[in-house]
Amino acid sequence: MKALNTLTIILLFSIFSNTVFAVDRVVQQGGPVGTFASISAAITAATDGDLIIINNRTDGLPWLENLSVGKTLTFVSAVDNIQWWMEGTIAITMAEGRNVTIIGLRNTSASGTITKNGTTPVNRTVVNILYSDIAASIDMGTAGINFYLGSSKAGAVYYSYGKIYGNDIRSLACSSDAVSTEDVNQIIGNRIGLNAGGASTNALTYTSNTQYLYCNANYVRGGYNGILISSLKSGVTTNRVINCTMTSASGSPIPGNNFAGLSLTFTSGLLTVENSICCSYYVASNTGAHGIYATPTAQANTTFTYNMYYNSYFSGGFSPSSSLGNFASGSAILTQVNTADGSIAGTNHVNMGNPSNSDLDLDLSRNDIGVFGGSYSMANFLPYMSNVESSRVNFMNTPRVVNQGGTVSVQVIGYDK
Repeated sequence: MKALNTLTIILLFSIFSNTVFAVDRVVQQGGPVGTFASISAAITAATDGDLIIINNRTDGLPWLENLSVGKTLTFVSAVDNIQWWMEGTIAITMAEGRNVTIIGLRNTSASGTITKNGTTPVNRTVVNILYSDIAASIDMGTAGINFYLGSSKAGAVYYSYGKIYGNDIRSLACSSDAVSTEDVNQIIGNRIGLNAGGASTNALTYTSNTQYLYCNANYVRGGYNGILISSLKSGVTTNRVINCTMTSASGSPIPGNNFAGLSLTFTSGLLTVENSICCSYYVASNTGAHGIYATPTAQANTTFTYNMYYNSYFSGGFSPSSSLGNFASGSAILTQVNTADGSIAGTNHVNMGNPSNSDLDLDLSRNDIGVFGGSYSMANFLPYMSNVESSRVNFMNTPRVVNQGGTVSVQVIGYDK
């Protein structure tokens, strides 16, 4: 890579809370005249574009409310780096041009789901959830929502279009949208399935044939499959799974179950799986699941390059060609994976990924296979998932390679806590 003589940076910095809002609506228990005694009261009084600023209650209890949001509103905490605490559901009504942003929510109710309702608009309603800790599920599935989830914890998450950056979630499912476009569903830097406690479920299920998949630097741990891809968009763009660590915690060796770190059953569309680790369960008395399972059609439509895998139960599984840098390793078994961060015991994966410049690690060494390799390394995202004080930048998109005399375009997505 050549050195840069000149550097031009085009910085697109999106901070949701710095938009000009019509009115600030302050929620405060026992507050002065002009404040609101509940979040619902503030929503009722608000008009499109207002900012709802929420103080935690002075009696040490959460706000006990079920919220209905039918306006363009932003919800933030009154205290920097402190989440606002409530227990209850949130229902967002879809509409043309509506934008709902929730920053710093702590919802500890096991039934406190966040859902959407109403008629699906022609242009998607935007829903942003950032720096939040949600015990229950988030359901933005089927259609109508442009969904952005960042720096948050949540239960099961369902959606059909959007961006999922740097979260710690129980499970993730992306289904087909109402309209097929050339857009990409980005799933980057997440820890998925770790807080499922070994539940009998897939950690990440992708069934969308309406937008392409870009899945990078995710640690995915499923009770059944780590990642199950049963449908993909077919078109000019190749779907990609890059530098992920995918594990199946299933110990069942029963033919027909075919649980795997990565399970591929799609019938159309092209996929590349690159620089990733596909793990399976193994003990001497129970050989368990596959590292990779792929149906014949999925095999024909998938290119595997520089992956490390372990198939402890081979029948019906798949071993990719070693001529493209793939290799089987005893390090890629479930017992070798660090539960907290997805790192792998041993060094077989170090400097074993694609050696191209676009795949280099953060220190510019050759790609390390797994979630700590490449420029979207999990190390960039783990601080956010702990929901402690951290940078307000959730994601930065930069070019992988810059030629001498070229222009560096940097897009930064951030928020104010």
